Amino acid sequence: MTTFNKVVFGSVIMTLFASSVIAEEQKKEFLRYPLGKDGNYVLSPVIGPMYTPEMEFGLALGGLLTFSTDPKKEDLPRSSFSAFFIYSTNGSMTVSSFLDSFWLDDNLRVNFEQWFKDMPDNYWGVGYDNGVNVDDGPATTEYDRTWFQFKPVVLFRAFGDLFAGVNFDFNHTGSEDEAEGMLNDATFQEFGEDNTNIGVGLVLSYDTRDVTVNAWNGIYLNFSTTHYLDAIGSDNEYDVVEVDYRQYKQLWREGTTLTWNISSRYSEGDVPWAEMSQVGSPFDLRGYTWGRFRDKTMLYGLLEYRHQFLTSSGELSRHGMAGWVGMGFIGEDYGDFSGNDLPNAGIGYRFELQKRMNLRVDLGVGRDNAGFYLSINEAF
Repeated sequence: MTTFNKVVFGSVIMTLFASSVIAEEQKKEFLRYPLGKDGNYVLSPVIGPMYTPEMEFGLALGGLLTFSTDPKKEDLPRSSFSAFFIYSTNGSMTVSSFLDSFWLDDNLRVNFEQWFKDMPDNYWGVGYDNGVNVDDGPATTEYDRTWFQFKPVVLFRAFGDLFAGVNFDFNHTGSEDEAEGMLNDATFQEFGEDNTNIGVGLVLSYDTRDVTVNAWNGIYLNFSTTHYLDAIGSDNEYDVVEVDYRQYKQLWREGTTLTWNISSRYSEGDVPWAEMSQVGSPFDLRGYTWGRFRDKTMLYGLLEYRHQFLTSSGELSRHGMAGWVGMGFIGEDYGDFSGNDLPNAGIGYRFELQKRMNLRVDLGVGRDNAGFYLSINEAF
């Protein structure tokens, strides 16, 4: 089955899944199940198909759990924990989870992301030219990959909408059955098949968003540094600087939002092959094979329109859509971007699992790639 046919097949199945959701629209509490005596915890289970270039067609099982850390305070944002287990037709297995939590009258924020992947994968080498010109296959790029990452962030409100805090990153990559082309790659030879990296750093965050996971208005500007050091157990010593700028503008009514995102990741030092800056995740240039394009520096921009439909009575529906265009670049440094463009575009369906928290179904296309994503909350 060709990549195009797989995407179409996944799209048809997802359309049937969405149709069953629409049929349940009149059930007020559909996919919203209060837990506990006071109903503070609300669970929304999710199951559905997905397709990504690196995992092929798969089934995703997971859900969203929201709660208030102080139910007596109605103005306190609800915290959210989402998780997915995915198994795909090429034998890939992924477990991911994300926490966004608000404590002490939103003066303390504790967040994390966690990933585990055990999958057949491809390594094209470092740099834009390798991503474009190296043919994937058992003699050139294929290998078996095991990857784990746990990345918590703790932020304290400094004053106003400015937060300051620390981050921590523990990640491990192991590879087996590497193709000959991968074994002959200079970067792979330098760092080898097994790498554990441990880093700590500082974070500054300016955040005026009305809802952090699905904003209609506001600005988010995040600056972080992470330093991976032998002294704290890292196999490699290197530094990463990330800048993430997002802005949201409500248009003619609630539920119509224009948003844009500019994000950059710069690394220097002994950066292992698996921890180079990359694109193609469900949160940036959706549609590219995650890891095909990697180098020390990455920059991308996205412009996205989000539209929540109205019911016949004029109230906001639980259904919506999104569309985006974008462009990304990778290179050794910012001066190495010329000609290294990665165009991106896509459309998506949204279903409101809980108030202002969506199930996200996206079909993205890139240069000679396409991906079909099932996730919770917006990409940015």
